[in-house]
Amino acid sequence: MTTKIPVELSSTPGIVDGSNATAITIDSSENVAIGTTSVLSGNKLDVRGGNIMVGGFGGGTDYGLILTPDDGSGYYNIANITGGHLTFNNSSTIGSTERMRINSSGQVAIGTTSPDGVSNLTVKSANSTAGQELVSIHHTATSGTVYFMSFMTEASGADRGYITYNQSVMALATASDISLKENIRDLTGGLDLIKQIKPRVFDWKEEGKNSDQVGFIAQEIEEIKPEWVYEKEGIKLLSSNLPDSIPYLIKAIQEQQTQIEALQAEINTLKGE
Repeated sequence: MTTKIPVELSSTPGIVDGSNATAITIDSSENVAIGTTSVLSGNKLDVRGGNIMVGGFGGGTDYGLILTPDDGSGYYNIANITGGHLTFNNSSTIGSTERMRINSSGQVAIGTTSPDGVSNLTVKSANSTAGQELVSIHHTATSGTVYFMSFMTEASGADRGYITYNQSVMALATASDISLKENIRDLTGGLDLIKQIKPRVFDWKEEGKNSDQVGFIAQEIEEIKPEWVYEKEGIKLLSSNLPDSIPYLIKAIQEQQTQIEALQAEINTLKGE
């Protein structure tokens, strides 16, 4: 049975509240407005001045919103499930095909229901095929230096570095402006330090990893420059290719050049030149 709301009960066609004011408006295109008498253009439902709650999906304890795509191929839903987790699913059944969630601690997980440890964002690939991107970042600039990502620390958001592209080279750029520094002085002992570092050839124990790899041993580097070594969950870590060693390499070359020039001067003296 269809119940019709008489137009004369309200100044605007629709459903009125207890004080005879329009509470819900249904226009001639069957668009519905709640809390307003006109639907914002392009919408089927326009709600003003409050929230929408839909409940009872998971035995009456879960709340969410079901969305139907234009092609009618299935259902999508955003649900607040038990435990305070906000989930995004591509099925009308809560939790059956979850694609992303924001848990009660604010951690985001994509492709998995379990954020990784204390990470704020965990992304798990949809397949295990090598050679395919896990995350793609597309910047549309065609000239100049492109900044793909920034890295900041402290509550104030102090810039520490960027991943950049200058139309020829990708780079990890570190903040280095003189305005950020003080107590500036010359580096010494570059050659002495570089002479202690032992480049190594090794095989990874983990199955499937390549053999005859070149690099360094964290514990050996730690004996020389402890600040170059990090530790997480009992594993020693090094920055890739020891980028902090570059100033020492440059200083070592300069020191060697000074030695070469001094030796050349002695040779010239002995030769009477």
